[in-house]
Amino acid sequence: MPLNDNKIIMIDAERCTGCRSCEMACSIKHFGVCDSSHSRIRILELKENSLFIPMICQSCQRAVCINVCPMNAREKQNNNHVRTDENRCIGCRNCVYSCPFSSPVLNPVSGKVMSCDLCADSEFGPWCVRACEIPKALTFVGLGGFLTSKRRMSAGQIKSMYKGFGISKRV
Repeated sequence: MPLNDNKIIMIDAERCTGCRSCEMACSIKHFGVCDSSHSRIRILELKENSLFIPMICQSCQRAVCINVCPMNAREKQNNNHVRTDENRCIGCRNCVYSCPFSSPVLNPVSGKVMSCDLCADSEFGPWCVRACEIPKALTFVGLGGFLTSKRRMSAGQIKSMYKGFGISKRV
């Protein structure tokens, strides 16, 4: 599969307002209820910093959640996204505890683990992204666009660092 065929949800935490509409959209899409405990995306709230961070599966290159599953229920798909085979999952939560992004969550109905499936069966893409159209904290981009964006952010951070030290180096 070509690199550009892979799409991911890119998170810009600086734009997140903490409205939780992404959580609600996800729970409605997958369970038909408006309840954040049914969502595959979670908003981490850091009150002391007034910061909200959308937490979602990052489809890690070397996903720890896959390696710690005793039933081999976590698997990487052809598009590089990680999913849980609910027929094999026993709900032990090893993947939940090992994930640095707190991405796998417990399905409140089945008691098994679930994580973002990018709303694969939706012709409009991930519902969480569509629900976040005003702040645009979540965007659905090709992997190439994500890598370009990351490079630009890194260049901007380096430029800011130089300015902070009073250095006028062109970046």
